[in-house]
Amino acid sequence: MEFMISSLIYYLVIGLVLNWAYDMLTDWSKAENRFTMIERLFVLFLWPIALALFIYHYIKQFHNNE
Repeated sequence: MEFMISSLIYYLVIGLVLNWAYDMLTDWSKAENRFTMIERLFVLFLWPIALALFIYHYIKQFHNNE
């Protein structure tokens, strides 16, 4: 039981860190795209999917600019 709770806490902390990193990135780049609260919850709980989507679109945009 203790392992499950600690795993869940680590999982949620990673989601929080990703939300924080996205906020810092949008502040630094002066971007208009901010997460809504529902999107923040999505990233918090389903961060592997959100991270995969971010990496996919980042690489796609990078290759389109070349």
